[in-house]
Amino acid sequence: MILASLILDSTLVSGSGEHFKTSPRPLIIIDPAHGGKDIGVEGLFGHEKFYNLDVAKKVQRELLRAGFQCELTRSEDRKISDEERGRKWRNCPYSILILIRHRGQADGESGCRIRISEELAFADEAGLLAELLAESLVKETGAALFEKGGKNSENSRDVSVPSVEVDCGNLEHPENAAWIHTEAYRKLLAVGMVKGIVSFWENGKKEKWLQSKFIAPADSVLHIPPPISEYFDFPVGIPDGKGYVVVRGFTPDVHPGERWNGIRGGNTDEGDPVCCIGGGVVVFANDEGKGWGNVVITRHGYIDRNGSIKSVDALYAHLGRIDVVEGEFIQRSQQIGTIGRGPKQMYSAHLYFEIRKNLKILMNRSGFEKGYDNYFSPRKFITERRETVTK
Repeated sequence: MILASLILDSTLVSGSGEHFKTSPRPLIIIDPAHGGKDIGVEGLFGHEKFYNLDVAKKVQRELLRAGFQCELTRSEDRKISDEERGRKWRNCPYSILILIRHRGQADGESGCRIRISEELAFADEAGLLAELLAESLVKETGAALFEKGGKNSENSRDVSVPSVEVDCGNLEHPENAAWIHTEAYRKLLAVGMVKGIVSFWENGKKEKWLQSKFIAPADSVLHIPPPISEYFDFPVGIPDGKGYVVVRGFTPDVHPGERWNGIRGGNTDEGDPVCCIGGGVVVFANDEGKGWGNVVITRHGYIDRNGSIKSVDALYAHLGRIDVVEGEFIQRSQQIGTIGRGPKQMYSAHLYFEIRKNLKILMNRSGFEKGYDNYFSPRKFITERRETVTK
């Protein structure tokens, strides 16, 4: 393989996550080795710790685009303890752990190395994942598979989830190190890993260790990056709001949301479906009483104009019924409840809807200003990200 081949046509993983619509999805935990004063292998062109973190971030980005939740054990240049690392998977038993590292062997082979430990829990699943990762990495990068099998690193001791260590290459092999040093090659490594994970997820053996509906632990749902939605739909009249009208709109500093009513008038829209605007996770679902009634808040990732990954919360209030639970992973257009009349039917039937930039608001709205620093205009945000407009 020559460096010129790094510009080969490599299709990234689909970002809509729609092919996961009927399946639960595990949390993918990516563990980039080393960090801080622990540089790992010094390498011919750079320190291992930087390559590990860069590849991990690229894998996370593509997994989020594919509709998975993904968390890094470290997202910056620092060393984390085994205890801190272990909390990630102990707090979420329905997860997959991918350890990312590179090696340094001046007289060693070039190429990737995939390792598992047969002593770990779910060794069969880890073995299948290793097979699929190896296949997709070789296909995407053109690199040789130096080794598959053998003992995993000490980082994976006491892991109770399927775990695979991906050694991305030899930083002391001149040609291999030169490939790894390029942004394009590291992107191919990330794409190869994600395609392997997707293949594993679509394989029937996964049911052995996953339940029928994945619910994230309550203490982690607010801290894990949500899946990315490339497109968004309106919450009623799916997908484009047909049959509904906004009778009171977004007014900065005064009214941070929108009131949606059916065009039939009166309470004829009571009981109509209220649907999730995009793929994401439920961070709040409860009867708040007072002026709120039943409320659901969903969290969604998206990619802004600068290519950065951002998150928003969508609030759906005055619901007649709640159809989801906190921590539940949801898909675009999935029903999350019905239009209601608020607590003790104090309103005429309608949906109250907000989109928030500030993820700290939740149900403490009085503690935050109601302007553009904390909120989006809901219709504007969704209209700019409709599938028919974006394509």
